[in-house]
Amino acid sequence: MSDDGRLLAYTTDLTGFRDYTLHVKDLETGALRPDRVEKVSAVAWAADNETLFYVTEDEAKRPYRLHRHRLGVAVADLLLEEPDALFRFHVGRSRSRAYLFLISGSFTSTEARYLPARDPGGAWRMMLAREPDHEYQVDHGAGPDGDDLFYIRTNGGGQRNFRLVVAPVDDPDPRAGAS
Repeated sequence: MSDDGRLLAYTTDLTGFRDYTLHVKDLETGALRPDRVEKVSAVAWAADNETLFYVTEDEAKRPYRLHRHRLGVAVADLLLEEPDALFRFHVGRSRSRAYLFLISGSFTSTEARYLPARDPGGAWRMMLAREPDHEYQVDHGAGPDGDDLFYIRTNGGGQRNFRLVVAPVDDPDPRAGAS
């Protein structure tokens, strides 16, 4: 749902082969908008209620391209493409709804980028570039003092088990975060 609750972005698969088509429905009128995209694996709204970020798949069903789509505009912007066949993209929004995350992950490695949800035209910032055998997940929230923090679950530094660290949004490297 868009932040204002007026629009719903959803996907359908009419083939049974996980071939998802993105649709946008106006919940006030019940009408489908003309915005429609094939081969979508993930979608997230920006906070402006007009911009969708979505990931499309290649022929092998690997989610590998991030697009920015402004409603009513015929052509979306291709923002990033994952060149490594071992990695897959996923786009989502933080629980706080303040940030969008683009995750590129393999079975043993993760790379995350983030963008303020209120700035859909902005540049995605790298949290931490991929490293061999380093997996991490990230979310956003306020700290005990109201600080703007990322909460990062990481197995970095050669750790076998995961630990939870916090890092300021301005410098979110999980290697430097406080446990």
